[in-house]
Order: sequence, then C-alpha cells, then structure tokens
Amino acid sequence: GIDTNTKMAVTEEKDVFAAVQYLEDKPGKNYEEIIGHGVCFGALIFAKAQAIKELNGEKLFNKLICDGMWHSLDKFKEKIIGDPQLIANPQHGGASTPIKWLFAQGWFNSTIQTIIEKGLGIHFSEVHIVEYVKEISIPMLLFYGKNDLTIYRDEFEEIWDTMQGENKI
Repeated sequence: GIDTNTKMAVTEEKDVFAAVQYLEDKPGKNYEEIIGHGVCFGALIFAKAQAIKELNGEKLFNKLICDGMWHSLDKFKEKIIGDPQLIANPQHGGASTPIKWLFAQGWFNSTIQTIIEKGLGIHFSEVHIVEYVKEISIPMLLFYGKNDLTIYRDEFEEIWDTMQGENKI
C-alpha cells in the first residue's frame, strides 16, 4: 500500500498543510497562534511548507522553530556516505572502518543511491532549503548544534544568511 510515486521532501508539505488545517477547523477550538516545531528533516519540511504558503499569500504558522534543519537531501546523503551510522547517531556516527570503506566505493554508493531513488522515490537533488527560507517572513528560532554531524557550520550559516528580515534568532 505504499505510494511509490511519492518523493521524499517533494510533497510532505501537504501533510503539514493538512495538519494545520485540521487544527484551524477543529470545532470548539480557536487557537490564537500555531507554532511549528521541526527537527532535522522535519525542520526542512516545516520551513518549506511555510515558504510555499507565504509565496501564495497565505498563512500557515505564526512562528517557526527549526532545530538542526537539514540544508538539503544532497548534503545529508554525502554525510551518510561518509559514515552511515549518522542515521542512527547524528552526534557521533561510528560506522566501522570496513563499512565506511564500502560506502566510499563509487560503485557501491551509486548502486545504493539508485536503489533508494527508484525504490523509495527519494530524489536527493530536488530540495535545498535555501531556496525556501528567503521567502519566510514570520519569526523563526533556529538551533544549530556544533556536535551535529549531519549539518555543518557553513551549511547553517548559508541558511541563516539567506533568511530575510530581522525575525530570525
């Protein structure tokens, strides 16, 4: 029952739209604010969803909290190729030397990438958050952990520098 036409990071914002719409339409509730809080990949999706709504002149969140927001699937993929254990342990990684060696082999990682892209519908090169954050005008709180090996300091700084306005902290 899995929809194999779904592409990771390409359409998940629709789920965010639906969840917020559900909150807004819930009988007996009248929320003064809706604050989005995303972590890692979720932060990327929440920021993307906010940007799309703002581009269409619509409201989604009043404020947004992004903790360890991924720069892009491409950048994340590069780090996983270097240490696949980062998926389970983003602060330390820890794949064994033979596993790291195997993932460093061009034939192996291109085979894995092809299997993932074709089988799971993940297209690594399609979503880069810097294309979206420049559109966000609501207040945003960003967290960056210096020990988070899935987002490097220069990637965080590119996200930060791309954001418009003074509503970022």
